[in-house]
Amino acid sequence: MKNILNIINSPLSWGLPAFLIGFILGVTQLSVWLLTILLVGFVIYIIFQKPATNSREGRIFAPAGIVIFTWLIGFILKGIIF
Repeated sequence: MKNILNIINSPLSWGLPAFLIGFILGVTQLSVWLLTILLVGFVIYIIFQKPATNSREGRIFAPAGIVIFTWLIGFILKGIIF
């Protein structure tokens, strides 16, 4: 169970799906809906977290920015490659 929580707490586990959505779908309505679902999932994830402390605050909130950034990188790379 602890391994699963470590995976969920990793910013990479939030960024990889966003990158794939951006790279595979580009900027489409489906892509934006999937990104919205991912961000709503992030908000639900935040609700169940322990209160933020100075040492944990960045790690708790970093995935939101990473989701948006990796989605942008995904569709930019798709545009450059294809």
